[in-house]
Amino acid sequence: MSSPACRRPAFLLQQRPAGSAAVLDFNAAKAAAVAATPHDGPVRFDDDESGIALTDSPLHDDTESVVSASAQSAIETPAAGETVPNDDSETPTVAVATPDVSDEAANDSIVSRKGAFQGKGVEPMESGRRTEEARMKAIKALRQEVKTLTAVTKAAATKAAAAENAVIKAVDKVTEREAVAASLTGTAQIREQAKIATARTVVERAKAEAKRLNEEAEEAERKRAEAEAELVTLEAKDDEDDDATPEVKYLNHCIADWTYRPGGASAENAENVDEVFYQHDGVYWVPQTDKKDAHRAASFARKNTPQKATSHLVHSMIDYLRMIMLEEYAKPATPKGKIYIQLLNAVLEVRKEADGKVLVCAHKPAPHFGTTSCVQARIDWKRSVGPLDSKGSGIYTPAPLRKTSLFGGYIYTSCQDEDDMVYYVAEAMGSTVTGDKTWRKAILLVGPKRSGKSTFQMLLTRVFHPKWAAVNPEKWADDFGMENMIGKTLYVAAETEYFPAKEFKAVVASDMVDVTRKNRLAISMIPRGRLIIACNDPPRYRDDPSGAIADRLCCIPWDVQAETKPGGVNTDLVEQIVGNPDELLQMVDFVIDGAVRLVQRGDFMPDAEAPTRVRALKARVIGDNNPVSPFVDAHNVKAAANGEYIPKFEVYPLYVKHCDMTGVKPQFRLNEIHFWRQMYAFFGKTWPRHQRNGIDYVPLTMRDVKSV
Repeated sequence: MSSPACRRPAFLLQQRPAGSAAVLDFNAAKAAAVAATPHDGPVRFDDDESGIALTDSPLHDDTESVVSASAQSAIETPAAGETVPNDDSETPTVAVATPDVSDEAANDSIVSRKGAFQGKGVEPMESGRRTEEARMKAIKALRQEVKTLTAVTKAAATKAAAAENAVIKAVDKVTEREAVAASLTGTAQIREQAKIATARTVVERAKAEAKRLNEEAEEAERKRAEAEAELVTLEAKDDEDDDATPEVKYLNHCIADWTYRPGGASAENAENVDEVFYQHDGVYWVPQTDKKDAHRAASFARKNTPQKATSHLVHSMIDYLRMIMLEEYAKPATPKGKIYIQLLNAVLEVRKEADGKVLVCAHKPAPHFGTTSCVQARIDWKRSVGPLDSKGSGIYTPAPLRKTSLFGGYIYTSCQDEDDMVYYVAEAMGSTVTGDKTWRKAILLVGPKRSGKSTFQMLLTRVFHPKWAAVNPEKWADDFGMENMIGKTLYVAAETEYFPAKEFKAVVASDMVDVTRKNRLAISMIPRGRLIIACNDPPRYRDDPSGAIADRLCCIPWDVQAETKPGGVNTDLVEQIVGNPDELLQMVDFVIDGAVRLVQRGDFMPDAEAPTRVRALKARVIGDNNPVSPFVDAHNVKAAANGEYIPKFEVYPLYVKHCDMTGVKPQFRLNEIHFWRQMYAFFGKTWPRHQRNGIDYVPLTMRDVKSV
């Protein structure tokens, strides 16, 4: 039996005549090396990474793939047919004559053959080192570029801010000189008027300079964001260890894809972190559902780790992904104070200039705007956008609403031809498309059946909010009550009878909320959608004396029934509007005009300035939802008109008796302190303390209590 030290017979390299390049048929040599032999015992390999024994020949080295000409000439070449002794075998080896082939032809045959050798026989075996070195050089260069662009962006932003301040100061200077000129007469006034003209010229120049610097700052930010995204992608291509966990592999895979990012911290409040993932589709950042996130992770696991792919692993991959990417790889956030309205072919920026004028600037869609919803319509760049700058941006001019259009007829008829109602409705609809800008209002449509409330909702969902959710506010405080709101931009509630105060205020104000999910971990979410409630009668709620909930309601009476409208019922109105590009653009311009009005004022129209019918509905809603309202109606409580008073201590016991008679449970009754707070809120004022003989009196009149 052979000894354990026995070695597999070495194969001889077929040598070329002196002066020619050495050519190794690598595949044939490998086959010979691993072929079965009559010897038993272990096979020894001479530390060659390919696993091929090259006994009595130079060991393979990654840095050299061929034998140099000088080394080749030192090897004795046996003649054709000459036997060569073999120490490990009794069978002699016969040297085979090699055809005389030129160096160039021999090497060309290697190039056409699949294998490790490349080129003319002088390139090293592929090991990935050169690729890795090139990648690291590119990363280093990109890091420097990002650093430089960050400095440029910061400097540009500083200059732009300084230019904006210069505009404000220039405008203030004009105002000051105008005030001085008003107090002068004669020659002095003429001189001051000349100075005012000069100051106005300075204002115009400052505005032009501010506009130029703002554009430069935006362009610098765009270039920096692109370079940073490229750097992130390149860094994520780093080779992973073979034993890296599926979670790490999936994390690197998602980091490399810059179009897939979580929401991250809010620009308005860094404490509010949006854990929803978004995918940029070339136009805007599309919110991803749990189902899409799971499918993405499951597909990766099936392809890359099929032996470990389970539903538990998929959820683990997503959870690990969220832990890392939320802090380090969030999507671009809409800058604080910016209002972007995303359309299919444009991003409309509604901004207020230093002089108080509101402009609508049209930009080409880009990821850095950070928009998370998209109006399903296009603007006409040729018709509505003014001269374009070097970046392809321009000023957009919305067209006025025409009564003769289908959409215009629907709005004017529903608003009973009242212009102030039309403007109020425009603001309400415009508030739903201003992105992360929170106006802290929920739209409440109240009207009888067949009054067009559903048409109002369908137009919003079909065009402005394709990702909407039908919500049930009554269940918001329950488990899973907000789960379907994740990633949605409009929350539609129909025939709502009641909503919880705490959750309502959080949703309307876009405060961060914890959302429980079935069979999934709970996540934190910023409700980015706007809430619209359509009902026949106002819903019930439990407000505090400050009227916080009532203040968050934008009440719109929608009470013109279809039977009374010109032309009667049009059951196909939504399709006729959405399917007609001209009608669609009419609606888009109407909503944009509403957004412009909001930005111009800085808030919703105050209740005191609202249309008469709006104020009447708001008063009805507040009155119906005051906890003492039923008691006030039952006992005919009124504010005293002629200096009359009633004893305060006699009123609350009557309220308790009223609760007993109407079945109000003790836990829902007001204590005496809160009862009087609600009474003050109901009547809209507090009264100075009035005592007689140590007894408190209030200026009210009511049945069953004698006035004094």
